[in-house]
Amino acid sequence: MPTGTEFASLYCGAGGLDLGFIAAGFRCIAAFDADAMAVATYNRNLGCHASTVDLRSCDPDVATALKCADLVLAGPPCQGFSTAGRNDPEDERNLHLQRVAELAAGSAAKVVVIENVKGLLGAKYRTQLDSCLGTLRESGFEVSCRLFDFSEYGVAQTRRRVIILGTRGIAPVSLDGIRRRTKRTLRDAIGNGHQASNGQDGIRLTAREVKIASQIAPGQRLTNVRSGPRSVHTWSIPEVFGEVSEHEVSVLEAISRLRRRQRRRDVGDADPIRAEQVTRYLGKESDATLCALVDRGYVRQREGRFDLTHTFNGKYKRLQWGECAPTVDTRFVEPRYFLHPDECRGFSVAEMAALQDFPKTYVFPDCLTASSRLIGNAVPPRFAELLARQISFGDTSQ
Repeated sequence: MPTGTEFASLYCGAGGLDLGFIAAGFRCIAAFDADAMAVATYNRNLGCHASTVDLRSCDPDVATALKCADLVLAGPPCQGFSTAGRNDPEDERNLHLQRVAELAAGSAAKVVVIENVKGLLGAKYRTQLDSCLGTLRESGFEVSCRLFDFSEYGVAQTRRRVIILGTRGIAPVSLDGIRRRTKRTLRDAIGNGHQASNGQDGIRLTAREVKIASQIAPGQRLTNVRSGPRSVHTWSIPEVFGEVSEHEVSVLEAISRLRRRQRRRDVGDADPIRAEQVTRYLGKESDATLCALVDRGYVRQREGRFDLTHTFNGKYKRLQWGECAPTVDTRFVEPRYFLHPDECRGFSVAEMAALQDFPKTYVFPDCLTASSRLIGNAVPPRFAELLARQISFGDTSQ
């Protein structure tokens, strides 16, 4: 094995990032994560390199590995930065990013690669990002940071992630040099028989959910706050949400439009409205209708104003074979978020793993919750391999 090919992996998760680097010819000497289930999954599939360690502590095994590794990989927890989560700058999980920078700075590594969510680039987190980059630069790394859409690199989902790459003692590596690949669709990834594995068929729909799902065509989703052919409103499914008259539908549609147009606040994207606004918009008295819709659960009233009860921006989204999947996150197996293009069901763990580009032979836990969490948090190995092939230790003249 030539020099410059051994890596240590911090916050290794189930091993997606590592699998890509291994496929490119690198060798893992040690991997660490605080999640025992992730470590067990890693070791079952990639060999017994991983240990359960809280990386906030000063563990001697971590220190030893970092003295020997030519490269440090890291995928620190991203939930605090995620736009899909609380998006909280004070979330303690955000501190893991700085911990990676400190560990890499004190290592013997010539290269460090860090993956995280695109929310890291937001103004809220400028301090955390600058601190991470500053720590790496102070220790001699030449650092670049870029946002990638993995769908442009052959991953069949619109997954946008930040890659931080630092080099020292070797020629700088350009993140711009990663060659784009032909876009792949949902059909390309799972249309050839990727079905349930480990006995996991995904989450079964309830009778109520079956009625909802049966009314949603590919490309559509259940939402009351958007209009157009891709939106299915709750009042369009009376067998689930209750019968409504023609005038009641017009009132509901008026609220849907007016709540976004007639704003009172600078935050959010909509505000509750007054009854007279609906009456003026429709040219017909609507007070009694609004009260009836409140009684039936379609509308809620607070402080003299009215709003839709269900204001989610899209559930039960039925995907389309000919398009990329949305980001495969930890919720992807839940049918209330995503539906199979043809069938009245959500997605299986095996389909989720295939969309993340794990091989069919990769084994995940029998627990559905654990599997979806590990897969959803992983880096697609396909992209990781492309990234790894950009890195060369041949020139140490820098």
